[in-house]
Amino acid sequence: MLTYVEPLWVELIMALFLIGNLPQIFKGKDYKTEEKELRVVNLLTIGLFAGLTSGFISAGGILFNKFYMKIGMTNQQIVATRAANEITLNIVKLSTYIYLGLFTITSFKIGIVVGCAAILSSYLMKKIILRISIKWFYTLGFSTMVISGIVMLINFVEKFYR
Repeated sequence: MLTYVEPLWVELIMALFLIGNLPQIFKGKDYKTEEKELRVVNLLTIGLFAGLTSGFISAGGILFNKFYMKIGMTNQQIVATRAANEITLNIVKLSTYIYLGLFTITSFKIGIVVGCAAILSSYLMKKIILRISIKWFYTLGFSTMVISGIVMLINFVEKFYR
């Protein structure tokens, strides 16, 4: 698919989608995390699109926070789901890159450093996340999505006008 779709346009679409979450930050909605029935087809669809966008621009995970929030997940459930999703996606991507001959020692070294930092971050966040209210967690989540969208839009504009 990468040969048929220009990743730059995917980045623009993602940036606009993420920036579109700006009103969510200011709604002041009281989020409830009641257990909702999770339909497997919905989760498979989210996973499929997460994998596709991650394959195009390696940063699709943040797109799906809103969907996790809408189905009533707690902050711990969202973090755990995102972690499981990222592990699965990265195993598939790593296997694909090795198979296609795109994997290098440099990328391995960078991956080890980033992976160690992620483990340390996860350990620290385990202590902190229980103290964060769901409303504050969602506000932070939407804020991160909007900021990421702005950064992606700036990146798009820089690449487009080069």
